[in-house]
Amino acid sequence: MIISDRHKLAFIHIPKCAGSTVRSELASIDERAERYENKLVAWHDALGLIDYHHLPLVYLKDLFRDDFDIINYYQTFALIRDPFDRFPSSMAQRLKMYKETTLEKIAERDLWAEIETVVSSLSKLKDCEPVICHDLIHFARQSDYTHIAGERYVKNIYKVENVGGLLSHVASLVGSDFSANARENTSTRRLSAAHMRIFVNVVRGAVNFIPGKDRRIGINQKINDIIYNKYGEKNLHKITFDAFKSKYVRDFIEYFYKNDLGLLDNFDRSYDGNYTGDNGGRGR
Repeated sequence: MIISDRHKLAFIHIPKCAGSTVRSELASIDERAERYENKLVAWHDALGLIDYHHLPLVYLKDLFRDDFDIINYYQTFALIRDPFDRFPSSMAQRLKMYKETTLEKIAERDLWAEIETVVSSLSKLKDCEPVICHDLIHFARQSDYTHIAGERYVKNIYKVENVGGLLSHVASLVGSDFSANARENTSTRRLSAAHMRIFVNVVRGAVNFIPGKDRRIGINQKINDIIYNKYGEKNLHKITFDAFKSKYVRDFIEYFYKNDLGLLDNFDRSYDGNYTGDNGGRGR
């Protein structure tokens, strides 16, 4: 989480949603770095090991009520991502941080074991219970960083493919503290997977307007196949790719991330790509 009291704005860092890109641009105005961004995983007496980079709003409210309260009247920002695209990225982060391996190196049997461990652990949570365990935090529901009990708190929500729009919006509020060069450079430093993924996300966004849920799923599946067959998904071999597009994983994503999928389905795109699908967050 990044907070600037001077500029009265906050960026809510949702795991695996281009938050590192935004953090690198806004680090100079972050007035809470020691509390969140510089702390990473640390022990909490009541909750155990938690990731302070990625605190769901409910836990932010419990642990740092002063910072939670300011999001009611500061300009608040967040990035969201297609859950089907995000899940493999979340798994890659888990393997890298806690299993000392990668998606490229892991055996099929071990990958499936990890998937089943994650699915089993997350399935035990209640619908209203956010993820807080440090080694599962990258699988947290995105809606737990924007809403509490269905009520929206984050005013400005952008899709990851429009991270430039978010940064431009912030720049309009920050002014000279946020350099034009940084905004220009952002266009060449997107998500670590590759620029092609951003283009694919734009196409998938267009697919969301096609009527018929089953039809949309089928088209997205064909897009996945094209990505693998044509581009090779350099960092994702076929066994890994097949695991993530399996019915088992896709059914879990549809169930566990139903609120995230609903958030995307209701995403009304204005001229700058900012989410305007409900009341615009508290404090407006």
